[in-house]
Amino acid sequence: RRTPLAIDAAAPLRTFIGWKHQNRIEAFRELDARHADLAAENVRRRIAHGLPRTENVARNSALGRLRDLMSQQRPRESIRTLLDRLGPTTTKLTPCVLMSPLSVAQYLPAGQASFDIVLFDEASQITTWDAIGAIARARQSIIVGDPKQMPPSRGFDRVQEDDEELAFYERDQASILDEAVAAGVPSNVLRVHYRSRDEGLIAFSNARYYDGSLVTFPAPRAWGEAVRLHRVDGIYERGGSRTNPVEAKAVAEFLVKRLRDELKKPEDGRETIGVVTFNIQQQQRILDHLDKARTDSEELEWFFSDEREEPVIVKNLEN
Repeated sequence: RRTPLAIDAAAPLRTFIGWKHQNRIEAFRELDARHADLAAENVRRRIAHGLPRTENVARNSALGRLRDLMSQQRPRESIRTLLDRLGPTTTKLTPCVLMSPLSVAQYLPAGQASFDIVLFDEASQITTWDAIGAIARARQSIIVGDPKQMPPSRGFDRVQEDDEELAFYERDQASILDEAVAAGVPSNVLRVHYRSRDEGLIAFSNARYYDGSLVTFPAPRAWGEAVRLHRVDGIYERGGSRTNPVEAKAVAEFLVKRLRDELKKPEDGRETIGVVTFNIQQQQRILDHLDKARTDSEELEWFFSDEREEPVIVKNLEN
């Protein structure tokens, strides 16, 4: 009895029509996708207007040299030499370039500001010495990252024994993001978290690491199915194999049972599964168990085939 009274008392609920609301959502999605397509076409149009027609390019010009090289099966000029020769024309041809710091050092000539802006994504994973080369080739830098995430792996770096003797402001920071924060570079915090379909996936991190400052969206089904604890009596062999054998076996058995349940569904309705381990040794232990299960039950091979768009994966944190 209470539900109709609550609906009648609130105008937004009383006048709500489900199919109209759903139609608005679908119309917005279509317009949003169309807007993205038109934006890309507009960018291409502006770029094309800034370049000469192919037949009007002089052979002794930088673009003429590029045209000749493109017609060769085995060009005799390196990419770095070509980009050096092209100079500012490079950014006209490719105004937006996606490169790793190593590729920047290999292919882009030093000593010239090639780009208006260089944008670092996942900057908490980029060391300062890797980032400097890209920063030097741009007029402005935007560094995007999360200081709460893991720093770059330092397993292969030489330990600096004299680092402790330096003043704190002279010591190397773990990443270019940490260097920017320590230097007081102006920053903006992006607080809206939209990637988790269930709020429970981010709730612990939000409370523990972000002091509850993230804006999250409640899931339609809010009875805690997204995160669940499966306790096993495993022990980490710190001084030995650096694995947790009991846990590895339990994960493999859980995964095999889940895959067999998925086999009962039509192929297009089967879920995809990924396993993340804390190191490469634990990854290999789980893979060994799965290899045995795949040998004993050939029907499981469907989930591991490279033909699948998302085959079963077992990865460690680094890869």
